[in-house]
Amino acid sequence: MLKFIGKRLLMMIPIMLGIILVVQIFITITPGDPVRLMSGDLLSE
Repeated sequence: MLKFIGKRLLMMIPIMLGIILVVQIFITITPGDPVRLMSGDLLSE
């Protein structure tokens, strides 16, 4: 059982890195400032 849990935890590392990479690429590709897009009209100039 510990071997199974250990394998799953080790497999989680590259999966999490892949998710972080994909999210970072999407944030970089989208135009504009992500903070301004999330806040909407709440910010003043």
